[in-house]
Amino acid sequence: MELMHRKFRSRLQILILKKLLKEDFSGYDLIKHINEETGCWKPSAGSVYPLLGALLDSNLVSVKKTGEKRFKKFYSLTSKGKDFVKGVLNEKNLKKKCVGEIMLNVIILRHLGLISKEKTDAIKKLLL
Repeated sequence: MELMHRKFRSRLQILILKKLLKEDFSGYDLIKHINEETGCWKPSAGSVYPLLGALLDSNLVSVKKTGEKRFKKFYSLTSKGKDFVKGVLNEKNLKKKCVGEIMLNVIILRHLGLISKEKTDAIKKLLL
């Protein structure tokens, strides 16, 4: 399990897993949701979809297709995935480190005038 923890510790992975802990999402909806909540960051499809594929291969998520002609894939956490996410989120050092690094970058962007206080607050709310 420790090897898997190292493999899935990127910020985007943690955000996606945290989102899936609350409800099922399509890849597109994950991108859209993260962008709306942060107000300044839109993860690329080129990083989200391979990540979802890796999570699927690791049996941490399952996928359900909806629609007939044009279907949409909705991802949800498996019981293994839920246990994994709870374990990752409970690792105090990991959470503090990731949140600290992200917030440091956000503060720098704020001081440079590249993002507003509202966007800074939205990112803080998302992470905490």
